[in-house]
Amino acid sequence: MNRRFFAVSIILSIFFAFFSLVYDSFPLWLYITGIILGIIALYISGDVFLEEALHVGIKYGISSKSVGTYIISFGAVIDEFAVVFSSSIRGYGSLSFGTIQGSNVITLIIFLPILALVARKNFSGFRKDGYVLLAVSLVALAMSVQWIRDPWYLGIPMIAIYAIYALVNRRPPGDLPQKTEIGVDYTAMVAALVLLGLAAEALVDYTVAVSRIAGIASFYSGFIITGVAGSLPEIIMFGLIIVRKDREATLGITTGTTIYKGSLILGISMLFGTVDLSVGRWSIILMSALALIFIFLSFVRIRKIYAVLPLFAIAATYLVNLMI
Repeated sequence: MNRRFFAVSIILSIFFAFFSLVYDSFPLWLYITGIILGIIALYISGDVFLEEALHVGIKYGISSKSVGTYIISFGAVIDEFAVVFSSSIRGYGSLSFGTIQGSNVITLIIFLPILALVARKNFSGFRKDGYVLLAVSLVALAMSVQWIRDPWYLGIPMIAIYAIYALVNRRPPGDLPQKTEIGVDYTAMVAALVLLGLAAEALVDYTVAVSRIAGIASFYSGFIITGVAGSLPEIIMFGLIIVRKDREATLGITTGTTIYKGSLILGISMLFGTVDLSVGRWSIILMSALALIFIFLSFVRIRKIYAVLPLFAIAATYLVNLMI
């Protein structure tokens, strides 16, 4: 399987890398074909990366939670890190922060209601993650009120929050699963990461082009680009883990990707470039509300659907606010 994947990944990577350089003059049907190929590439590469990441966890005795929080989450956000870092060092502060917040909000709005139903017994083990999400949101909110263009040194506390989170989240040696001898194809993992990044970037380019040609309103094109296209690797990996019924890894990727983007990626972008938090104050408040709901879910045993209705209400409010 991995040999076939390696061959397919090389072909698709060359396709995306080449056509991303000259995509401005394509006909509409070719853009649509590129979008379809991009989604297929994301699914294939996400499946292979997920399979090998789980093998890494088994081989080295890493818990499902840690595999989801660190390894799978890294693969899911690497494409967005490239977009955010590139835009910040080029001076597009609003774009860099908009990419982070748009993806985070969409991720939580889509994932949290599902998680509340399929992983309700596992929420309590992720309570610390909820506290970190809330801390990141409150620190970002304070920065957005105080500064318009955030100075570089504000990236240090954001990185520090992630470092503390990683240290606190470590398990004692006695709590780790038993190590097992199992093969891990690291070449396939790297190829999957490369294909994930190239496919995601191509999807954004092609979506912008289709929006321009089709005359789609700026709200809808912006929503698709920052919200859906940027989060496709996460959504696909999330779906794959749900199918595998690994609830701890499912929760791990949800909190892991959000904390990665809200603290580590944001902090690095602040250190080396420009980030404008003030333009996204509403989204920061929304993130704080979602973090509070996550913490609430970690304390209660969800038995009925009405317990997650506040999440859908927040999603509707967010969409209405964007449309206004």
